[in-house]
Amino acid sequence: MAGRQAGDLVYPAGIALPVEQFSLGLQEANIVYPMALGAYVERPSRQAGKTTEWVFQPRSQATFYRITQDGQTRCSGAVGIGLGLGHQQEWVIRPLNAAATAQPELGLSWQPATLIFLAGGTPPYTLSFGRSDATPVNRTLDQVAPGFTPVELRQLEQAQVGELQVGRSDAAAASAASQAAAAARQRTYILWGVLLLGVAILGGMVWRLVRQMNAGKKA
Repeated sequence: MAGRQAGDLVYPAGIALPVEQFSLGLQEANIVYPMALGAYVERPSRQAGKTTEWVFQPRSQATFYRITQDGQTRCSGAVGIGLGLGHQQEWVIRPLNAAATAQPELGLSWQPATLIFLAGGTPPYTLSFGRSDATPVNRTLDQVAPGFTPVELRQLEQAQVGELQVGRSDAAAASAASQAAAAARQRTYILWGVLLLGVAILGGMVWRLVRQMNAGKKA
């Protein structure tokens, strides 16, 4: 779908996916497609009247192609993403050629991981994910399943994934940028309040001094 800026293409993904590589599926017979892959990031706005703004933050740049010659088709391969940059709720493709009109398919790949957990209480159990500021609680395997051999681990009961329940995400809550902007405004208001209070106190002192001087002259 279209992005926030003309020409941008947005692809919903899922913040839990630890994407390591991406590829583009181009349908045109002969095409060279330079592009940047990234995400929109919200930050405090520098424009008057706007609290925050969304800007494109690139994660990787590459040139993809699909060229057919003499009956043979050559296609570009997958491109890696930097370590720790692969978690995004949605990905944004920005063509580096302003005249590009292609609508490529975005392919994401990652190394699947095995999660082993020791559950207590009555099922079903809930596994929560998606908080970027959460404190890591991962433990070594000998702490979770002490004494189990690799064969016994493979024979453990397999958890069945239920329906995904979307809770209060970063998008639903106040964003960090919005909170920072609100805090900055609050500090400004407090500073102005203290300044006006000081002016009022100083004005009161001057007024009292003038009254005392006038009273002394009359006496």
